[in-house]
Amino acid sequence: MALFGGFLVAPSSRPVAVCLIVAVLMLAGFAVRQRAAASPLLDLAVQHNRTFIWSQLTISLVNLGWTGLLFLLPTYFLVVRGFSALGVALLLVPLAGMASVGSVVTNRLTHRLGVRWTVIIGLLVFAARLGLLSTLTPRSGLPLVVVALALSGFGAGLPQAPALVTALGALPERSAANGPGVVSVLRHIGGAFGVAAGGFVVATAYLRGLPEPGAPPALADAAARASVVNVADAADRVRTSAYAAFTHGVAMAMLGGAVLFVGLAVLAMALSERPSQQDDRQATP
Repeated sequence: MALFGGFLVAPSSRPVAVCLIVAVLMLAGFAVRQRAAASPLLDLAVQHNRTFIWSQLTISLVNLGWTGLLFLLPTYFLVVRGFSALGVALLLVPLAGMASVGSVVTNRLTHRLGVRWTVIIGLLVFAARLGLLSTLTPRSGLPLVVVALALSGFGAGLPQAPALVTALGALPERSAANGPGVVSVLRHIGGAFGVAAGGFVVATAYLRGLPEPGAPPALADAAARASVVNVADAADRVRTSAYAAFTHGVAMAMLGGAVLFVGLAVLAMALSERPSQQDDRQATP
């Protein structure tokens, strides 16, 4: 909240700075406590395990992209395109349907290509749908959106299961009981960052896309600057400007996500298939 929402509204706010400092101190204290604990929630030695780090990063970032998508696109359809809640739900059906297909295909693909390449393919498909959605405009056709959502569901369905199995398999024996819970928590933290990061990008682009407060009154509507939801009954020029700015923010968030997932896929390609020495020690009974 402090990183994304707080600095957007009040960059010099003392409460925001205090919250950040307290959060960092609590995180450091947690790490120190876990190192000293006889039965830690998670053995921090896994931070040296390349397999676990890569798998957990994949799980968290895919959930980041998935949750960010489910946060931004329904808002775009409801506010900018004027769809009903039922209409938005129907548009999300391809997303859920292709996620199920991806989950079914994952098992066969993993046996044929291995975990690493299955995850890479999923990440690239996910990046492709984000690239499509980065071309979004206030008047984009529905075929573009439906295809992008279908790709999104399929791409998200491919990497999650193999990455999860790999992450759990890389946990040391003494973390076997608590480890899955920690992996799940980190996954949901990724989702929270997806909402926060997506909201930050859209809010920043939206405010920058609106005319400055000193512009003519018809364009510098205070209500429009407060929220895009407020412009439904505003003057045509205000509404057009606000919807264009909001859609540009959504498109920029999608483009940033596409770059992120391509980078993660390239990182996965660069990793050697041979386990590191630390991984070998983790696997040795």
